Amino acid sequence: MSPVEGEPVKARVPKVAEGKSANGKAANLPPPRLCVCGAGNAGAAIAADCALGGLEVALFELPRFRAGLQTILDRGGITLTPDSDPVWGKTGFARLARITTDPAEALADAQVVMITVPAMYHSAFWDILATHLADGQIVLFNTGYHGCLRHARKLEQVEARVTLAESNIMPYLCSKTGDTVHIDRHKRHFRVAAFPGNRSAEVYKVLRLIYPQYEKVDHVLDSNIASGGNPAFHVTLTIPIAGFYFDRYRGGKFYSDTTVQGGRLIEAYDRERETLCRQLGSLAFQSTLEFDRRSYEYDGKDIVSLLRRSEHIDWFASAAYLKQVCEEDILFAYIPMVLLAEQLGLRMPVTRSMVEIFAAMLGESYWERGVTPTQLGIDGMDTSQLLTYITEGSR
Repeated sequence: MSPVEGEPVKARVPKVAEGKSANGKAANLPPPRLCVCGAGNAGAAIAADCALGGLEVALFELPRFRAGLQTILDRGGITLTPDSDPVWGKTGFARLARITTDPAEALADAQVVMITVPAMYHSAFWDILATHLADGQIVLFNTGYHGCLRHARKLEQVEARVTLAESNIMPYLCSKTGDTVHIDRHKRHFRVAAFPGNRSAEVYKVLRLIYPQYEKVDHVLDSNIASGGNPAFHVTLTIPIAGFYFDRYRGGKFYSDTTVQGGRLIEAYDRERETLCRQLGSLAFQSTLEFDRRSYEYDGKDIVSLLRRSEHIDWFASAAYLKQVCEEDILFAYIPMVLLAEQLGLRMPVTRSMVEIFAAMLGESYWERGVTPTQLGIDGMDTSQLLTYITEGSR
């Protein structure tokens, strides 16, 4: 039975770290007001869960996608299905403070601005929001993909004193239909950092009031490279089965189809990331296996056995969806990481080869489209200069 509008119902309460409440709220500190940017699966889930938890939430969508926002506008909110797995422990109808395609209205009084869309759409939101930002706001790229460094120089053109931040992954596995969203599982662990890194601690104090699962890392290379990004393992798992997914069956049960060979590619990719982390002096390296164990509370002796036993095994990934997420990994994680490593005198032969193999299989020119150190504002820097920049914001 669907919940009655306006009457949230209880869901199972999430397991959280010792000493924290389910919502992570510290004594006498109210949760921040949110502006959630993007009304897709993730944005709708964030808006609904946080609104049901008592936060003041505005939902913003780009004007050209207003039609897709209409059902939420008509009802004034979003329904979170009763069998969802929310962070704040409630389901039902979540009424939102504002639902709009007007950036000025959306950002009014917001303390945290969450950009919840895939990396290729980050700049579309930034460009329309930038002139309306206000002093003291935190702009969080919920799935990092170097969102901070890609927009740091654009921030220099903004009059407001704003802090950029990024998390390595979205808080949920979820889906949306119209004005209803279902959270299959909320993630039990993800990381956050600010740019510059010397603001990470103050940003963390605010964001943990929304999600107690946040773990602070020192800087944005820790949230991207050391944490593995999203994590960016879609390419590694897809390469051994690409012909079936892109040619024969047009998709498949991605996690139950995991192969030993795909698992070995993940391990090789992880080893190259770990080498780059050592060059950067980072102590935050996290393997893909550790990420899945902590984020989903799954277990297995290796990544393949873990994924084959996970709750994801019946999830069907279409060829179109898989192409999008693999391209996001390649363009915004693999290519900038490989080029940065080479700038610092290291090689990542497996990761570089995966980009080239995927480009050959799909007939794409990824090296021409991928994010470069120049676009990140770090071209030509040695290790010392790079660490100074990402920590202090100065060149």
